[in-house]
Amino acid sequence: MDRRHFLRLSGGAFIGATAFVEGGFNLFQAMPGVGNPLREYPDRGWEQILRDQYAYDDSFTFICAPNDTHMCRLRAFAQNGVVKRIEQNYDGAFY
Repeated sequence: MDRRHFLRLSGGAFIGATAFVEGGFNLFQAMPGVGNPLREYPDRGWEQILRDQYAYDDSFTFICAPNDTHMCRLRAFAQNGVVKRIEQNYDGAFY
């Protein structure tokens, strides 16, 4: 038995088992009584963690020239004097 045949059979067995357990495909339906799950989510403190992770005080551009083969213009984001994130700068102007 090859891998594709095994995955096909195991997927079919899972779908068949869920059809007979707990009244069919109720596992795949939305929870009753919840209109917007983001509005009624109990703890949204994780959003502030993401905002803090990407927060920055200052940003600056610089050029990286690895092995003198090409030059990449990069933008660094710093918070409290420490570079937290570097990404490629897509605009064509040098400031």
